[in-house]
Amino acid sequence: MPPALPIVIVVTVSVTHSIAPPAIVTRALAETSAIWRTAGVAVYDDTTDVVPDARLIVEFGDAVRPTGDDDVSLAWIDLDGGEPTTHIHVSVASAMRVARETPFLHDNFRFVPGAVDDVVGRGLGRALAHEIGHFLYRSRQHDPDGVMATHRRATEMFGVDRNPFLPTAAERRRLQEVLDLQGVAPSASAARIYSRLPRSRDDQWRTHASGASGGSCRPAR
Repeated sequence: MPPALPIVIVVTVSVTHSIAPPAIVTRALAETSAIWRTAGVAVYDDTTDVVPDARLIVEFGDAVRPTGDDDVSLAWIDLDGGEPTTHIHVSVASAMRVARETPFLHDNFRFVPGAVDDVVGRGLGRALAHEIGHFLYRSRQHDPDGVMATHRRATEMFGVDRNPFLPTAAERRRLQEVLDLQGVAPSASAARIYSRLPRSRDDQWRTHASGASGGSCRPAR
């Protein structure tokens, strides 16, 4: 696992309209934070109220987003003119469906107390980390590996190993390039930079990927 980098940017998350048990939300946000901290991004949350200057609004709900294939979308980010916005949806209902349809996960839920909160929260946190990536990169791009990879197996999405979800060296470099483009200077200390990233005017960060719903996985039959 790569070491955490000095904090170069802070992302503030406000959770709204959550139907998920608090333990699942807490576990999800902790997983998201652990993933992005390795790239120098601090993810803070305000789970008690929607603050006016929140960078991202995250809704843990029961909405289900059709994918047109066997994949199940665990999270997706709204688009405006083809670009990611600041509104992310996290589907608790879809996560529970995957859990029911994946024997390995379902068996754990039956025999391990508290496993539902931990396992479901872990998977949703990884999906949320992916969608935050779309926001940070100002892009719909997906990568073959790392936090921006997609089409995961359920056993990987909800598994113990976090390493496959950490930003790769290439993703960390690309994030720094985006921050440089936006005029956000890196900090050698843990300085908090509360600054909304404006829309990029450089087309290199706009791709023709099929969509920005990469927080998906496929149940293991």
